[in-house]
Amino acid sequence: MSDYLEKRNEGINFLNLYNPSTFKLINEENLNKAIPCFQESINNAPNEEEIYKSSILMEETYEKLISGIEKDTIHHQDIYNKYMYYSSNLMKTLSTNLKLSNKFNDPKTEKINLSAKNVIMEIPLNEIGSNAYEMIENFIDEKETYYFLISNLMRHYLNEGIKLYEKGESIPSKNMFNIILNEIFKHYKLDDNLEKLEIKEEIKEDMEDIIESAIFYVKRIDAEILIKKGDQKLNEALNESDEIDMDDVTESLTYYRNALNEISKSKLTPDIELEAICFSNIAKIMYRIFKNKKKIDKIKGYVSQSVNLGLSLSPKNVGNEKWYIEATNILQEIRDEELKEEEKNNDLLRTEMKKKEESIFLELNEKKKESNLAFIKFILEKYPYKGYKNDGKNIEEEFSKDNKNFIKTLVAKYHPDRYPKNTEEEKKNYVIIHEISVILNGMYSIYDSVNRKDA
Repeated sequence: MSDYLEKRNEGINFLNLYNPSTFKLINEENLNKAIPCFQESINNAPNEEEIYKSSILMEETYEKLISGIEKDTIHHQDIYNKYMYYSSNLMKTLSTNLKLSNKFNDPKTEKINLSAKNVIMEIPLNEIGSNAYEMIENFIDEKETYYFLISNLMRHYLNEGIKLYEKGESIPSKNMFNIILNEIFKHYKLDDNLEKLEIKEEIKEDMEDIIESAIFYVKRIDAEILIKKGDQKLNEALNESDEIDMDDVTESLTYYRNALNEISKSKLTPDIELEAICFSNIAKIMYRIFKNKKKIDKIKGYVSQSVNLGLSLSPKNVGNEKWYIEATNILQEIRDEELKEEEKNNDLLRTEMKKKEESIFLELNEKKKESNLAFIKFILEKYPYKGYKNDGKNIEEEFSKDNKNFIKTLVAKYHPDRYPKNTEEEKKNYVIIHEISVILNGMYSIYDSVNRKDA
């Protein structure tokens, strides 16, 4: 008798010892002895027909091994590993048997197909390993089930990628996402078929969601890598010598801008924190290193976006993050400079206007010298504040009732910030209002100090 037949018969003897009523460890031991016998018989078989005969017996052996595992014990890691090992090997055997049964027109073909479908539906496809594609394509002919399984396979790699990413393993996680976007996507030609597939909307939507999520994480990882490269180049530019290497600075700026571009490619909500970091770093380079005051509006826009995006991350507190501190500092410095410039321009405007309209300011001061009440009546008549209506109230009576609060109200009404200064007429009016405000504030401080002394 040939070696392959001897081994097959040896395996059959072990297989025949199987008895469901026997202690299961004895069954498992005998079945595991049968497996290498059938494998050796397959390896040494002279033709495909003999291979098929031994492989069918191998299929039966693995099915019995799996049936001997109680489903409620699979959550134990060692039992789970054993279950997955048997299932994976069964799938490989079923794949071989299906091809050969079709070739020999064996009536067992239908049974093999059914067994394979049952195994596929019970275990995660990723556990089958590299045979997953072949399993789906060989054994699943129902369209809904076919794409449901593809979706499950994609979901597995997405979840594994997210786990790796959360552990800080960016490159391995990106590889997982790329399995979805490249290997699975291209293998099943989803780029051509996804929108046209006539399958349940929930399956299609799930696949679209997985693809978009994978793109989001890939773009995030790419952006993080670019930001790190930008940081590295910027540190090199600032630390290598007393003189700043502007080429390195320019290169770091390019990295930050490219990172922003990567973030914007995602169809999902852009990564807010990475956007905020990029805006802050770009503004830092333009403001502190290039000192490009001509683009101050653009710089202000960058830091404003960075700060606002940072605040939108609430409840996460970014107050101690370097990028956020830098953005708020730059924004405050720009605002301080704008206030200084505005005050300087206002002083110049007031000086010029006082020379040009000297008689107006002389008249205001004359009325002030006459009395506080005379001054108040004069300005309300000639330069009334916005919204003032002379509704017949007796100003003298109102003033005498509570002069301090009456003046306090006028101080607020005549505040210069309430008045525009765009046209020449508005500028003239602004300077007059400013002078009135100065005089009113002087009056109020005197009344306030008197009242405090009396108190």
